[in-house]
Amino acid sequence: MGNWIYYSYKNDGKYVIAKMKTDGEDNTRIDLETGKAFSVSGSYIYYIYESYNNENNEYYYELYRIKTNGNNKEKIIDISGNIDIDTVNFNENAVYYTKIDENENLGICKIDLKSKEETKIVDVQGYSTKINLQDNWIYYPDEDENGDVQMFRIKTNGEDKQNLSL
Repeated sequence: MGNWIYYSYKNDGKYVIAKMKTDGEDNTRIDLETGKAFSVSGSYIYYIYESYNNENNEYYYELYRIKTNGNNKEKIIDISGNIDIDTVNFNENAVYYTKIDENENLGICKIDLKSKEETKIVDVQGYSTKINLQDNWIYYPDEDENGDVQMFRIKTNGEDKQNLSL
């Protein structure tokens, strides 16, 4: 982003977000306890923090934002359900991910960064899926009605689902 490279790494079991100039100078930690899935948008870094509760054997997820200078850290929303943290994608308006909800249904969801509202975009039939954002489309593999894995795309607003496989 500009003259800066933003990255995360694990330190003592916790993810850290840091930045350095593209020439390798000014390597600086931004925050010491963040998430590995993050995005830089304008003067903010958005990330999903994942924690595990040993008492009830459940993961918890929280969406945060912090200024790129490390100031003004704030929790935006708690996210219920079980997120596949490796599927998280961001754009300038929302964060997208797959998750298993309270009813054990897998779906692709988004949280609008302004309204802080979570919306399920589409149900997914497979047991796991990776997603990729391109323009106003979400691309993802899923099972068709015969149980065969196919490539699909759907608009980020949940409309116009298309099977892209031959």
